Amino acid sequence: MPEEKPKNKDKKDMVSRVLELVRLGYNDSKIGRLLDIHRTTVKRYREQGEKRAIGTEARIRVIQEALSEHFADLCQTCERLQNGIISDKPERVIIEDLRTSQVLTKVLSGRRGDEVKMVLRVGGGKAEVDHLSIEEELLFASLKQHTKDLNFWPLFKEWKDKSGEYMSNLSGFYYLLRQQVTKEPGMVIADSDDSPGLSSHFVHTIFNDACEHAFFDYRGFEGVDYAIHSSKIDWHELRFDGYTIASADDKKQLERCQEVHKRIMDYFRNPDNRPQELQQSIKIWLELKRLESEISLSLQKLILKRSFLGHCELCPD
Repeated sequence: MPEEKPKNKDKKDMVSRVLELVRLGYNDSKIGRLLDIHRTTVKRYREQGEKRAIGTEARIRVIQEALSEHFADLCQTCERLQNGIISDKPERVIIEDLRTSQVLTKVLSGRRGDEVKMVLRVGGGKAEVDHLSIEEELLFASLKQHTKDLNFWPLFKEWKDKSGEYMSNLSGFYYLLRQQVTKEPGMVIADSDDSPGLSSHFVHTIFNDACEHAFFDYRGFEGVDYAIHSSKIDWHELRFDGYTIASADDKKQLERCQEVHKRIMDYFRNPDNRPQELQQSIKIWLELKRLESEISLSLQKLILKRSFLGHCELCPD
């Protein structure tokens, strides 16, 4: 009577039994006697099983390599995010117009050619961080799916909220300085470099000096001298630490500019004269540094582990 062909399920079971006996060291004839099948059938099942095992192992290797590359991409995303979540010093975050509704983009710290940008919504006297450019990328969404349960994400949201407050308060302080300067008799911001009046550096140097003292207990521009440079008989420039802070066709007007600049700068060096906007900026700066430290530690742990729990849409199948 011809040997009956097993059904698919029975055949798979038989192939598995054959392979198990092969691993135990039995030859085809011995396996045939144990399983009551012909040794040529044993050989066929053994070859089928070995071929299937080779295919499975190859597929596993392909998936492992793809997963390793995917994790490497996620680590790179963590590094970019880590480089981007660093608050800039006061002089780099000023937004001169907080009253006109607009969308602004600022470039954050990061490696050249791989910068992270901050997209801001400005208006009504304040700035809010809408999102970072990296959040628009597929790998960022993948990172969120893998790490959705980590406390990193609430910290990241808090950092964005605080960053908006930080920029709003510093910009408010800058606006206050500009208003105070232009209230002085004869102090007018020039329309261009070729026009008489105060340059943007007039207010910027006072702002930077006040922030250096307030934030970092640094002497700022203390000890820096003023100089009047005359390029023409009827054109003079007031310079301060290499910056042209005012221009006029009358030297006496520049002497007045120098007096105003020095007086206002000295005034804001005094801790008792720091306005609320500046005091609040210092407080928020310290909170930002704390958040950045915690966020950086969380990201560094992910980078060092080089593996991520869970599954995402970009994970190899």
